[in-house]
Amino acid sequence: MNKNFLVVLMIIVAVFAVSGCTSKPATTNPAGAFVGGKEGVAISFLPGAPPAEIPEMEKIPVSVQLQNKGEADVASVKVVVSGTPVWDTATDKMTDTSDALDAAKKVGSQNIPGGQAILDFDASKGGQDVKMSLGPQTATIVAQACYDYQTFAQSTVCITESLTKQTVGATELCKSSGDKTVYSSGAPVQVTGVSQYPKGRTGVTFVIKFKHVGTGTIYNYQSDACPNIGLADTNKITITEAKLFNLGKSLDNGVDCSPNPVALSSTGEGTVTCSAAWSEGEANGQFEDTLYLELSYGYTQQVIAKVKILNLEDK
Repeated sequence: MNKNFLVVLMIIVAVFAVSGCTSKPATTNPAGAFVGGKEGVAISFLPGAPPAEIPEMEKIPVSVQLQNKGEADVASVKVVVSGTPVWDTATDKMTDTSDALDAAKKVGSQNIPGGQAILDFDASKGGQDVKMSLGPQTATIVAQACYDYQTFAQSTVCITESLTKQTVGATELCKSSGDKTVYSSGAPVQVTGVSQYPKGRTGVTFVIKFKHVGTGTIYNYQSDACPNIGLADTNKITITEAKLFNLGKSLDNGVDCSPNPVALSSTGEGTVTCSAAWSEGEANGQFEDTLYLELSYGYTQQVIAKVKILNLEDK
């Protein structure tokens, strides 16, 4: 878990401690603790790079600006720039990688912007020699970003030591089944629903729903194939943590999530089931707990610019 998110997490847990455990519609911003939003790393061209038009055979400068607008730290962003007709290289592509970009975060009532970077590309040659009879021609410049990203989510859930004990007269402190309020961090994937159901006498099952709300493409976490992503790696999200804080259960210690990774549907939606079990005495009575979720995925998006290549006689 990154350090920036730990601050947000402590705020959310404090909010949950007084919020109760009744079923409520999903929301994405608990008491302003999250910055929110539907973006990860925004990609754009700097003004004039590439220019709107340029004389034939001159170099076409390209400067790509990156800004992390979501709430997950990014180790690096790979940017691939291509153009037709622009570069006289074997692949007609140029690649560069940014340094780490810190997440956007909220400190008190103030939103702190995420990290930024600018990558400069200089074409080995300019546009082709434009024939006067054809007049000005147009080059298309494409910059594509590839990076790993994460979505964090929180939900207050209800843990019951034993449903048998609960049904013979114990006071019900929270609801052992039903929909729960869920809060999701700013990211192109949002957790949209958490429901819980009893699993045997001493266990619980969570049905977790999420949706792709960004404009890019999701691919398998930590894949190095981008930008040439195969169909088998597309639209795959991995649950890298599902943790119950008070109960002390996590993905590598008593929590099981399936399927994992999850393949999104054609509408960008996915569902995963996570279950936890305990022995009688391991959980004491009935209490509210915080379910923390971490979704990891690769993400790619692109920006396109058109450059008019002018014949020198046309200037």
